[in-house]
Amino acid sequence: MPDDMTDTQRQKRTNELVERFLERLEKDLLEQFDECKRQHNEHGMRECALALYDFNDGASVIGRFVNQHEFFLEHSHMVSEELAAETEVWERAADPDAEPPAVESSLRSLIDEVKLVIEEESFTIKHVFSFHEQVLVTFLQRIFQQSIQQRLEMVLEKANSISPLAYLRALQASRNYIGSVVDDLKAHGLTEHPDPVTPLVASTLDQQLEDLFIPHFAGSTYVDMEKKSLEELYASLLYRFTVFHVSTVESVSLSPFLIRPVTTEKDTHNISRLSRSTRTRTSCFCPRHIHGPNQLYRASGIPEDHVDAHCRRTRRQWR
Repeated sequence: MPDDMTDTQRQKRTNELVERFLERLEKDLLEQFDECKRQHNEHGMRECALALYDFNDGASVIGRFVNQHEFFLEHSHMVSEELAAETEVWERAADPDAEPPAVESSLRSLIDEVKLVIEEESFTIKHVFSFHEQVLVTFLQRIFQQSIQQRLEMVLEKANSISPLAYLRALQASRNYIGSVVDDLKAHGLTEHPDPVTPLVASTLDQQLEDLFIPHFAGSTYVDMEKKSLEELYASLLYRFTVFHVSTVESVSLSPFLIRPVTTEKDTHNISRLSRSTRTRTSCFCPRHIHGPNQLYRASGIPEDHVDAHCRRTRRQWR
């Protein structure tokens, strides 16, 4: 250092040199850790991890171990690939008279693989890291938030596009299956095997399970979906009754009110006026006009060709 530097300047310069040296040392240790990992040298990985713990409490080596884990590289296709076209399964999910299907097949395969990877990797984490609990918690958070969450949302989005009932059934099946896997992991013990997991790991698993389904249970989201499903099921059960009564002119005229409750004074006035009116031209009663989703009249047990024939007969009555 130049002789004309003040003590403050020398101290600042020394700090900069020390920080640069530590950065290089940390980088070298991380590269050595990666090399030992590729060679399956757990002893070398442990020595590097011990040294790296002094750098930000091991944050860098934990991040390197988790982010570059083989699971996220080799199983990415299980997370992002399109859902299989299981038409029969999805139709059963939307049919209130059919048994609810099990959890979607690709999601089940992913969860089963996650369970196996976590149990196997816990052994490595226990032998490589002296701070293994911290590493395991980070690994669990990453695998739930990135892999399971993404696939779960794809399944529920698909179910929601079919019907509210299909969505609710897929939500229940997924919640039950993932919950059972979480219980199995806690019982396995992971890094504490054969003893149960530590309280921190147990609370982490419970929290990750809850976080997966927060978007679907927060506020009135779930209640609104249940209400929508019940409304559609109620409409489908009343469908035969409604079709029978629209064979008369008055029933045809009142058909818009048969599918929804009277809620305003205007509705009451319109019903009275239509009741007193004579036969008037009106559009045919067709379930497609009342409820867009075709599953309503399917759920009512009425074939589509019968519905179309009824619409044609109704049109001829007005000619």
